[in-house]
Amino acid sequence: MKKILIISIFIQLILLDFSYSNESVFKTGFYQVDINEELIQQAKEKEINRIKKLSFDNIIKKILNKEEITKINKIDHNLNLIIESILIENEFISKNKYKANIKINFNYNGFVNLLRKYKINYTDYQSPDHLLLVAEKKIFSKEGLSKVNSFYKKKQINKYGLIHLKYPYLSPNDRFIIPYNKMINKDKNALKNIASKYSTNFIFLVLIEHNNSIINFDISFFRLNDNQLIDINNFSIKKELNYEKYLYDFLNNWWKANNLINNSSINNIKCFVQNSNIHELKFINSKINSISQIKSNILNQINLGLNINEIKFYGDIRNLISKLSYEKITLKIQSNNDCLIHVSN
Repeated sequence: MKKILIISIFIQLILLDFSYSNESVFKTGFYQVDINEELIQQAKEKEINRIKKLSFDNIIKKILNKEEITKINKIDHNLNLIIESILIENEFISKNKYKANIKINFNYNGFVNLLRKYKINYTDYQSPDHLLLVAEKKIFSKEGLSKVNSFYKKKQINKYGLIHLKYPYLSPNDRFIIPYNKMINKDKNALKNIASKYSTNFIFLVLIEHNNSIINFDISFFRLNDNQLIDINNFSIKKELNYEKYLYDFLNNWWKANNLINNSSINNIKCFVQNSNIHELKFINSKINSISQIKSNILNQINLGLNINEIKFYGDIRNLISKLSYEKITLKIQSNNDCLIHVSN
């Protein structure tokens, strides 16, 4: 008898509270399955296996760049070894129909160990808020932080991949602090003032020029704490392309590239852990241990209020310092090369 198989799967978007926690990046959503099939059990198993792969692919797209995705796709790995549970909700089964919402939960440590085993470099570090400033030049107009600026007329995306963005109010005060001419001249004093207004340490400054057939981009990154302005890239795309999506993709990929954990490199450091009581000590160690970059965090010597821990970690210590800082923990290498860890003020 000829089989008839009609399957529809819809990704259900789930809004999660924002967290810098590494584990949140590895969370997945529900997939809605609707099957009409004579052999229901076989079709159900097939769709669960498909959802396993879809969920896995969704995570690696978030945490890997294109090069690392290519590497992991060449590896024959068993997804079942890193799956923690399969959730099935709103399940309906009849003779030849099956409906359900299915979610695959991966084991966080198992997923990270898989990446380490095959030396796959990744980042699960979600960015702090970056203020997105866009100046736009067209043939007959020039717009800065104005509601006339066509970029700001589009839907604002606050989270894209691992990047978190905030947007100016486009008020007269914004344009007073950093008018169009100061944007295109990349005035650091103006960038400092607008960063302070929006309580952010980081700015993406994007200069867009629309020509007849192409759109030119000039993208810079400003860091408030050391008043550094870094030119990221200049490039052009065809005008018919969705330039907003292209820009968001570029910023997200730039963030990933600059925060990859090198799983081929293991480093070791001994740090004084300064604490005022046992609760603060537990807090510090819990935050250190929550970071997937950490291989081990071992107590080496006990001193009152100033233990010494030996910490092994993958990749660059600068990434580790940044991640700890957003967990309200300061890791500082002092002038005598001693390492000191304490709760941030």
